[in-house]
Amino acid sequence: MISFKENRCINSKARAKGVDVLLISVPDLSLFGLSALDLYEEVANEEGILLVRGVLAEILGDPALKSDQIHPNAKGYKKMAESVYEALRQKGWL
Repeated sequence: MISFKENRCINSKARAKGVDVLLISVPDLSLFGLSALDLYEEVANEEGILLVRGVLAEILGDPALKSDQIHPNAKGYKKMAESVYEALRQKGWL
């Protein structure tokens, strides 16, 4: 997992070259279940970056969408792609 500072650095370098940035929130895999990490919300808010929330937590919480404990299967990746597509469409990037 990368830190807040590293994430900001990567995003800043990409945006300096005119690249539009989209973040996909990675869930916190704790003993108490799945919850979105605040890091992604904080970076997205501070940098004005598009954030796709919750899709990975939803995939990882559904055995039908995983190939193992932490990796999506084809259906899971399709769901992720649909979420990213919808976010891009709503932002007007498509």
